[in-house]
Formats: sequence, structure tokens, C-alpha cells
Amino acid sequence: MRHRLPIHLLFASIWISAALMLAPAAGALQIDPGNSGLDMGFGCETSGCLGSSDPIFNLDASAPVSGSISLSGNVLSFSIDLALATFSGPDGAVSALEFSNLTYSGSVTVSPLGGFLVVDGAQTGAVSGTITPIGAGSPVALDATNVLVTGSLNSAPGSLFGGLTFGPLADFSAEVNGQTRWFDHRVDLAAVPEPGTAILIGAGLGLLAGRRKIALA
Repeated sequence: MRHRLPIHLLFASIWISAALMLAPAAGALQIDPGNSGLDMGFGCETSGCLGSSDPIFNLDASAPVSGSISLSGNVLSFSIDLALATFSGPDGAVSALEFSNLTYSGSVTVSPLGGFLVVDGAQTGAVSGTITPIGAGSPVALDATNVLVTGSLNSAPGSLFGGLTFGPLADFSAEVNGQTRWFDHRVDLAAVPEPGTAILIGAGLGLLAGRRKIALA
């Protein structure tokens, strides 16, 4: 005898299928501010300050980030927003730098390596926002369009976890109280599906589980 799928189960199946179609393995993901942030950063006198052991400025404390990140084929696209982060000096009369309303953006190609997606070669992104010197000097607009991007992420079903570093070897620099200073920012990321998609999948799965319990009773 042919069994027909109850209408509630049919709708639940449609909901889940639609959610999975709208949220592919690692596409259109929202950055979780509670588990993502600018976790390391330097300011230096020269452009070679990647991982510098003697920087002028150091990041005071981890600062949360938000935004979105997506993976389409081997292209990783990101738009990462940072509200405020403080880097302490001293640098002459400047005691600290405040980075505010920063956006890290771009698209880079990645390749799988040991379970991770690694940014290929010397690729660049953009960083924009405002840098305010504390103690001397005036705020300056940061509009760096040729910033070195490195890093890797672990791609799990429906999520991306890892870190991106925005380095000074290109033009991630600004005039601070008359002196050029280069910067190196490390952003750690946890990107998950949009809340609406997660709720949709959860509701569908919950309905399926409930109907299964009734059927087994």
C-alpha cells in the first residue's frame, strides 16, 4: 500500500529544503560579534611591521567586529565592521591611536590546505575609517585600497571559522601627527547563517521531530 506524507511533514520538508537552498555550505554568512574581533594589532615606523617584536603602538584589548562573509567557489568575500579600537603608544607626543568606524572589505581567492581554506598569494583588500591620535595631532581619514590580506578559515557545514590579517606591506598606513605609520591588524572570525535561516531550519526540524513522536506513540 502506498503511504502519503502527512501535510504537516510535507510543509516541514519544504521549509528545510528552502532554507538549505538559501544557505549553501558557506555562502551569505553573518559574522558573530560575540565570537569575532580584532584580537591583535600593531603600529610601526616602517612597512615591515608584520608580527613586529618592537612596535610603536599595540592593541589595548580585543574589540568585537560584525558584518558578513561569504564563500562562492574559491572566492572569499568579506565586509567586516569595527566600531572602535584603541592602540597605545607612546609615539612622541601621541599617547594612543583610536581606530573608529573601520570597514575591512574585499574578495580574495582561497585554496584548500590541510582542512583549511588559505588565502592564495599576495592579495589585497581595502580598509576605511578614521584614525584619531590622542595627545597631539588631528583625526585623519583612512582610505587604504591596497592592503595585504593573508590568513585561513576552516569551512564547516553552514559556517566559517578562522582569521584574516590585514598587513602594512602595501598601503595600510596614515599620517599621524606628521609621521607616516604602518599598521597590521589580525581579525578572528566566526561566521554563521543569518538568524532567519537558522530559525527556519530549526522550526522545520522541530516540527518533523514532533510529528515523528506522535507517529510512534
